[in-house]
Amino acid sequence: MKDFEYYQKVTLPWPSKPSYKRYNVFIGPQVLGVGLTKQEADKLGEENPGADCISYFLEEEYNAARKAHNAEAKALEQEFERDIFDEFGVTDHPKAAKVMSLAWERGHSEGLHRVYEEFSELVELILP
Repeated sequence: MKDFEYYQKVTLPWPSKPSYKRYNVFIGPQVLGVGLTKQEADKLGEENPGADCISYFLEEEYNAARKAHNAEAKALEQEFERDIFDEFGVTDHPKAAKVMSLAWERGHSEGLHRVYEEFSELVELILP
């Protein structure tokens, strides 16, 4: 079984909503910039007094980044489960998932080490 920190190292950061906001800057009919970040739009606004700005949110991109982050976290959680099942020799046991569910419910708020401790106590109920 790997170190508990391994299972918590999601490499994809949680997406920040402000980083998915974009701006279009214009003066009358003249377009000065499209799809700009806040900093880029502010700079154009300073350089062009009287410029107007419209903002919009890149919802699809934000949701895709959020889903990718969650998928990576879920994959690490599933790897933790597989590894703990292997360590205790219950990979094919029909009640192993139930034991894990109870261990998770009891311990995950304190960290994976606590889930491991709970599992190690509860698994004795299903071992011969």
